[in-house]
Amino acid sequence: MPNRSFKITKPRQIMSKFKPPAGSGSLLPRRRLLDKINEGLNRRLVLIHGPAGFGKTTLAVQWRQVLIERGARVAWLSLDTEDDELERFLCYMVEAIRYVEPSIGIDAISLLEGKSEQATSFVLTDLVNELEVFEGEIFLVLDDWHLIRNEAIQKSLVFLIEHAPSNLHLIITSRTQPPLPLGTLRVQSQLTEIDSVDLRFDVDESSIFLRDLNQLDVDSDDVQLLWRTTEGWIAALQLASISLRSSSDTEALIHSFSGKHQAIGKYLVENVLNNLPAATLDFLMKTSILESLSGDLCAAVTGRADSQALLEQLQEEDMFVRARDEEMQWFRYHHLFADFLRRRLERDHPEKVASLHRAASAWFAAQLETEEAVRHALAAGDIDRAIELVERDAMWLVHHSLMATLLRLINRLPRDRIANRCELQFAIAWANCLTHHSSEAQKALEHIERSLDGPTLPNEDSIRAEAQVVQSCIDIFADRLTGVEALLRPLIVDVEANGPWVTGVGANVLTYVLIQTFRFEEALSLQRWASSLHERNPGPFSGVYGHCFTGMAEFALGQLTQAEESFSEALRLARNVAGRHSHAAQLAGALLGQLLYERNALGDAELLLEDSRTLGVEGGVGDFSIATYIYSCRLEVLNERYGDAHAILDEGAQVARKQSIERLAHAVESERIRLYLLQGDLRAADQLLIYLDEIRPAPATEEPGIAHQLHEIRQRSRARVLGAKGEYPAAVQILNLLIADAQKRGRRLAEMQSRAQLACVLEIAGNRAEAETALIPAVIYGASDGMFRTFLDEGPRLISVLERLRDRCRHGQVPAEMPPTSSYTLATIIAAGRQERRAPAQRSSQSVAAAPTIEPLKARELDILKMLSQGRSNKEISRDLGVGIDTVKWYLKGIYAKLGVARRVQATTAARRLGLLS
Repeated sequence: MPNRSFKITKPRQIMSKFKPPAGSGSLLPRRRLLDKINEGLNRRLVLIHGPAGFGKTTLAVQWRQVLIERGARVAWLSLDTEDDELERFLCYMVEAIRYVEPSIGIDAISLLEGKSEQATSFVLTDLVNELEVFEGEIFLVLDDWHLIRNEAIQKSLVFLIEHAPSNLHLIITSRTQPPLPLGTLRVQSQLTEIDSVDLRFDVDESSIFLRDLNQLDVDSDDVQLLWRTTEGWIAALQLASISLRSSSDTEALIHSFSGKHQAIGKYLVENVLNNLPAATLDFLMKTSILESLSGDLCAAVTGRADSQALLEQLQEEDMFVRARDEEMQWFRYHHLFADFLRRRLERDHPEKVASLHRAASAWFAAQLETEEAVRHALAAGDIDRAIELVERDAMWLVHHSLMATLLRLINRLPRDRIANRCELQFAIAWANCLTHHSSEAQKALEHIERSLDGPTLPNEDSIRAEAQVVQSCIDIFADRLTGVEALLRPLIVDVEANGPWVTGVGANVLTYVLIQTFRFEEALSLQRWASSLHERNPGPFSGVYGHCFTGMAEFALGQLTQAEESFSEALRLARNVAGRHSHAAQLAGALLGQLLYERNALGDAELLLEDSRTLGVEGGVGDFSIATYIYSCRLEVLNERYGDAHAILDEGAQVARKQSIERLAHAVESERIRLYLLQGDLRAADQLLIYLDEIRPAPATEEPGIAHQLHEIRQRSRARVLGAKGEYPAAVQILNLLIADAQKRGRRLAEMQSRAQLACVLEIAGNRAEAETALIPAVIYGASDGMFRTFLDEGPRLISVLERLRDRCRHGQVPAEMPPTSSYTLATIIAAGRQERRAPAQRSSQSVAAAPTIEPLKARELDILKMLSQGRSNKEISRDLGVGIDTVKWYLKGIYAKLGVARRVQATTAARRLGLLS
């Protein structure tokens, strides 16, 4: 594995994609075309299309320069064939915008690399939202769009065009008309189109180009003839000018032109190339295999030490060579010229093509630019070398959460040639396992198993050990725990043989098994031992899972303060190393969101849980998904958005089916029963419970584990339904059994949750003294570690019990073991409970404290806020309200200031918390 730093830097040749070709702006100014574009300055799309060599890029460069001189931000993205993949294209597009405005799209790249199915739509939506609130115009040039054939990319651009705010303007150059809604844009006067007819030089432009810029001694008749023959085709005129410079008989050469564009182009290129020094022609042909050229790269491919000087000379001589950056470190050939050169190389020296690609691959590999190195290795037909290159970086990419990059590279390799490459198959297995694509991970493991069935491998024991750890990960993600502990116990002892990654992940998996079988102290002890292994691993996954599992054990033990520290550290590590919206950060954020919900820090909890749900909790153990969907649902309930709450449970049920997580399915349906009861629909709750008992039975078992938890989830729902039906003794019996079981297993939080539910049932049944007795241990615990929602979620009946306990505290009529802080804790919980009895418009879910006072919103501001919540763009709001775009932005600024937010999504979330949106 190469020695890389954690921070992933962009190669200079990639950075050059965000700059236009240098020098183009010094060519003939296209004033008539610039005036035409300027007439539609505020339009959504400028489309410049025409065949090769018509000056599309040059025009875009000149328009960019005009905009920059006016103070505009102009992003540029030069596309090539390698960009025809959705994640890669979106990464580069966002980076191009960030190149001119760093405040936009900060977390998009890490999100896309996480390989979440929701990532691409989220990135586009988030980009639109960020542009909405950005004060200023952004122009984005997409050069050579015809190289993009991927339908998903085409759709993403359509989405951007249709939903982007009025401050985003696209400029697209293409050899063909792209499949965009051009007709609609024309009708809306949102399209400026420059086609090949517009792009051709007229007679005057041809004269200026030949006589003034190229200083050729040709008269008006010669210009007219050249213009008619080439039909104003700019590339042909440029080729003609190069030929005429070295011709002793210009008149004969001019009159020799004939035929269509393609024939003239071929004739002129051949004429230019044939008149070059042999060494220069050799250099051009050999370097034509490169998309981008630098002095060092060309020297490696051609063996010429003077490559940099030659590139600069070729540009000065207008030999269809353009610098890609102002420092003149990277260059490119005009596509038309490069095509001719490659055909000439294949015609004259086909035996050299493979060796040239191999030399380029070796240079890129030395620069650790794996994607380019692999591309050239494959072009050379050297599949084994391409496999070796991917294999070299594969686990580094896994460790750094760059799943999309890895799987993109894998997809370029022939499947049959990598089937027996254990190291590569392990990387494939890990990448798919960690993103919950278990079937693909399983296929990779099967390839590894078949390799082990063959001749004995030198490191066979370590291969088997790693395969067992990957399989264990796949199993626990599906809540299959049987046999995992026995498999891993002997494996994690041999750190030296298996290394810190395999051993550390093995320790994490074993920790999870211990947690699910209620051996929490043993789990914590194992994580203390494994912490040094996590520190030795190069990426965030091992450490993030380690902290998450530590927090889960602490949370179950009722140690909320320690659990919050563990979850926060997991989130910090994930964000710092892999990015704010990385896969690892989503997992840690879900668990921290659940804990913050319990603490009644609902604003912070909502932001974390919304991120996890929006971006997709596609990886990790079932607890991450349970935390996300159950507590997102409860947040909706607190704001009396019952339809949204049911929709979230529907999402959770779909994930449970897709990923075969029975515990998530049980948790979702249990929460739905609770939701029906809150809505007063006892019949629906009872029927769902009966239905679940029939199709998804959860029989009692004393054996600790997943089956035991499924039975507990079902019994808790059964007790709720029985209590609602007035069958109090049966409900009390179930809850007492759950309390006893939780006490026996040291599950403090589960015990307190059952006590709160029991106290509520007893209160409804009229057994007030018993309700108080049942609740006292939970109050003692809550006073010591900040437990709130366990009480509040049981509703006003439990608040009545708490009020009586508070009164007893004031009169000294409570057990001696209740700490002095109990009275304060009770008063705080009661105050929060009273607040939740009010209408949502009077309630804030920010914290346990009373809602902060905000400056009242005006009627127009409330109208705009409602439209924001519906996903309306600034332009749509402007049209519906009959006000200007600037007026809408002015209102938005005031709304954000009053709500204390900076973005659309934050404004909508804050407004819902404050009850400003129904």
